[in-house]
Amino acid sequence: MAISLFDLYHVYSNIFPLDIKVSKVYCLSYPRDDFDRDKFVRHGDKIYSSVWCEGCETTDPDIYILQKLVYKELNRKLISSEYIYKGTKSKKFFKLDSEIKQVNSHIFKIYNGFIYRLPIIQNQLCICINHTLSIICYASIKKLIDEGLSPAQHIMESV
Repeated sequence: MAISLFDLYHVYSNIFPLDIKVSKVYCLSYPRDDFDRDKFVRHGDKIYSSVWCEGCETTDPDIYILQKLVYKELNRKLISSEYIYKGTKSKKFFKLDSEIKQVNSHIFKIYNGFIYRLPIIQNQLCICINHTLSIICYASIKKLIDEGLSPAQHIMESV
């Protein structure tokens, strides 16, 4: 779905339906230790993939399996496009070239990024994207103290 920058501000939501064309989804009904976890998702006691492997059978996936497969593929595509993944449960991404310049960049850096979710609304898979900032700290407390910065003094000066 293409949307112009002008139209974006006239939309009251940041949730957009996804139009997914599924060619084939495969199911591995018994767990194996030799499958590639980057290509498969677990749902219940079965393993699903868009990539065929020996022992897999073609299946009609439900919306929840599709949601997991889309998460996996979208994460893989973002990482291969030089986005950096931050967090364990959230889908938070940023690029190193999106750094916001500020005076304390030797201590921490701030990057423009986004968080996305794939909610299911009325049995329709959607994407929700929110802008966020990622803060990466590059200095330990010991390093700050060694440089002569007193954390308590710095806090009091900024109040």
